[in-house]
Amino acid sequence: MNGREHAAGTIQGGKQSGTAGKEEFMAMRKKTARQLAQARATQRARKEAAREYTDDMRYVQYGVLQKDGQDTIVRIGDPQNDGDSFEQNLKAFIELMKANPPAIKNGSRDVYGNVFELYEDGRAHNKVTTTNEELKAWHKDVTANFREIIESRYDHEFPEHAANMNDLVQKFVSEIRAKANIPVQLPEGAVFNFEYFIDGIRRYLETAKQQIIETGEAKSVIGWGVEEGILTYPIGFPKTKYRFGRAVAEVASIINAPFIITGGEGWVRNKDGKRTGDEVLQADVILPDGSVAVFGYIEFRRIDCPLTFKDMVVKQANGGEYAKKQFLFPNWGFFPNTGTAAA
Repeated sequence: MNGREHAAGTIQGGKQSGTAGKEEFMAMRKKTARQLAQARATQRARKEAAREYTDDMRYVQYGVLQKDGQDTIVRIGDPQNDGDSFEQNLKAFIELMKANPPAIKNGSRDVYGNVFELYEDGRAHNKVTTTNEELKAWHKDVTANFREIIESRYDHEFPEHAANMNDLVQKFVSEIRAKANIPVQLPEGAVFNFEYFIDGIRRYLETAKQQIIETGEAKSVIGWGVEEGILTYPIGFPKTKYRFGRAVAEVASIINAPFIITGGEGWVRNKDGKRTGDEVLQADVILPDGSVAVFGYIEFRRIDCPLTFKDMVVKQANGGEYAKKQFLFPNWGFFPNTGTAAA
């Protein structure tokens, strides 16, 4: 039917066609209103969850002190549980910092040590900043050298979470063993098929987008490469997300996985790390050295407006101009490939 025939038909339909158009318009308005209400409810729930997440987060403080030319770790304590002893330890560490400044030849000695906070989520944060350029270099080295050491003390500081993660490792290894041949044996000289990864990420993002449209929430997934392909599992990332990342990498080490694939929702942040209000569906393929091979994302917005999506972006990152870093999953070499969790 051409444009003229369509116009004639509409006029001929008269009131009936106009009524149908009005009903369609009202239905669209109701659908948009429902989506907006759902988006606002989801946003409120996520804000409350985020507030609870940060308010309830325990942490333990460690100090890194330079003494006699050597950097030393000092456990200051747990401010939530140690009470007066924590305050005493912190004062004692500050006095040690003043008495043992780093060997900076020029410039002011405005900072004498570093304080790390090892959080319940499994990540250690450097809490000391300085404007002195030479001290900045020292602090950067301390962060690079000691963050992983301090994070390795997580299981001692938070044994209940460590036990849960160890159980999760055994559960995943058992389930993977029931479905695939492990440890994975790749043919000599095997290379990664990036088109295969790209196609998998596209399919996940398309599915996740449809889930957002239909339910307001996309399922997070984690998966490992096996000889038979990719085994993925829907899973909500827990409060202990960085310790969870270590557990996922431990599974990869035990089964000798050539890659990890992960996908879920997140927030878009500006260059200062602040949330912009936009959200993102994202997926990554992680290689054994911890690098990102392929990544993809769809940005979307649902705060105070109808649900809208931007175009999907999928790029090959490994060795290309679109380099991307990730800090959630350590490289597989962090764990000895002994298979002890596969009992």
